[in-house]
Amino acid sequence: MRININIIAMFILSIFVLSACGGFDKTNIKKYEAAINNNEELNMFLDGNATIERTSSASAEDFTVYFFTLFADVNERFIKLSDEEKYGVFLNIITVLKSEGYSDLYSTDCGKRKGCSVKFVQFNHNDDVYEYKKVMLNDHYSLVLNGEEVSSTETKKKKMAPKINDDSETTVQDKGGSDWSSLSENQKYHAVSNALHNLNQQGFTILEGEYYYIDALDAFYSDSTTKSTSVSKALGLIGTLSGTIIK
Repeated sequence: MRININIIAMFILSIFVLSACGGFDKTNIKKYEAAINNNEELNMFLDGNATIERTSSASAEDFTVYFFTLFADVNERFIKLSDEEKYGVFLNIITVLKSEGYSDLYSTDCGKRKGCSVKFVQFNHNDDVYEYKKVMLNDHYSLVLNGEEVSSTETKKKKMAPKINDDSETTVQDKGGSDWSSLSENQKYHAVSNALHNLNQQGFTILEGEYYYIDALDAFYSDSTTKSTSVSKALGLIGTLSGTIIK
């Protein structure tokens, strides 16, 4: 049975808990701001209040996802930290956001058929810009200073390092959610890798690595109602809505 892509979009955007009616609603974004600004452990490193501002958007069908960046000025106490400790401050921000209902994938509702995601975190100090973001084509988040990666953790990447064996022939073709869930981590890696390679051959630009899409598909298929959705369609919509697969 052919499944309309709207069904996939409705589920993915349900992760935002779509319930508000009309308009561009920043209620949850403001809630995130307040949580950060009221956290004493983070405030000792901030010079003034943090703000969360819209920086880009992506649309698929009649849905729109708005991407936000958390901006903050930091003080000398932050500057004196080691790179590893600075990275830890960024991780603490993500922990605070998650305590308010934020998800690593799609985060919150901001209106009917609209979703909002806090995509990046950026600290400023004089002329220096610190960012917590996923480095292009790498599969881990990094602390980036003025465009240069200075600290990161690749624990998950090492844990999921792909093995070269017969799994390299695994594809997403004719697979649904139940098939995806039954794959080993190594098979998932090769299935997504082969799918991304095929998309690249078709002229698409891929802005994330395999593990990004593995995490997204795992989240998508965590709900039993999506098991009949093909992996190919789910992967395509995830790429479109996140702005990470473009042509």
